[in-house]
Amino acid sequence: MICAPDFGLSSLLSGSKQTAKWMRAPRKVVTKMCIPLARAAAGRLARAILMALLFAVLGSRIAHAHTLSLTDAGIKIDAGSMGVFTLGYPVIADDKGNESHKITETRLADGKATLRYAGGGQAVISLTGDQIGLSFAGMPGDAAKFRMEMMVDFSFADGGKWQVSGKGPVPFPREKASPPFLYQGDASTMAITNLEGKTLGVAFEPSFVQLQDNREWGWKIFAWYFLHNFQPGQLAYTVQISSTVPAAGARTIVVDRFGQDAHQSFPAKVKDEAELKGDIATEAAWNAAHKPAPTDIYGGEPGSGASLGLKKTGYFHPEKKGS
Repeated sequence: MICAPDFGLSSLLSGSKQTAKWMRAPRKVVTKMCIPLARAAAGRLARAILMALLFAVLGSRIAHAHTLSLTDAGIKIDAGSMGVFTLGYPVIADDKGNESHKITETRLADGKATLRYAGGGQAVISLTGDQIGLSFAGMPGDAAKFRMEMMVDFSFADGGKWQVSGKGPVPFPREKASPPFLYQGDASTMAITNLEGKTLGVAFEPSFVQLQDNREWGWKIFAWYFLHNFQPGQLAYTVQISSTVPAAGARTIVVDRFGQDAHQSFPAKVKDEAELKGDIATEAAWNAAHKPAPTDIYGGEPGSGASLGLKKTGYFHPEKKGS
């Protein structure tokens, strides 16, 4: 057995005084040193093996449902089969919620996004795990609020749902909503769930929230935003992103037993077997009442060649009759 104190590879290679002292130690001293070192090494190895086994067991159960990244357009949220979303960078607004200072520069560097606004002021956006950090500085005097918004694909109208704080889940409308505002009010969370049962959530400090159906303005998409008041003396804020997936083995019914869309209603949709049998009987009656005209072996009207004075050439050919 070869035993050495855990000085590190660099110390051994550099021939440090500590290493040299150990190399000159008597055999009994070295032996005494080896026993605790061997036990410590065994303990570290055992912990390493246990951690490896733990990750091997949990690896198949842990699903990283989303990833965050900073782009020129905003915070990109890649939620896998749910889709890719962009949470827009903070928009500076006046006391009425209207944009008052446009973003004039977006610079991505060192894992952060630095925004500069017209009229002064900047914001630094950072990511720490699932948390988005917002740090403002030098805001103009009329900067009363900031707004962050996100579009939701129209596919969520097919079985998708939304939930704002304590309200919901509520299905996204298939038909154009009137009025177009699905939600308006104060909240601190917003979540959307797709047909598969996967959910993407956004948590923020209490703010005014609006969810709307943009078909009102000719755009087939949903949109939501939160509008937060700048608090006196507070320059830093956080937004938390979360996601969940259905439990393993959970099923999502997409097609019913008749092969129809399980989540959509339409006039001709079959509701039960009795209705399906009734349709078969109706079709059989219609077919019985309509006798097809007789045809020759080629599928044409018998005697039509003679009655129309057509030439017999032995080949298929076009022939004009009449004007």
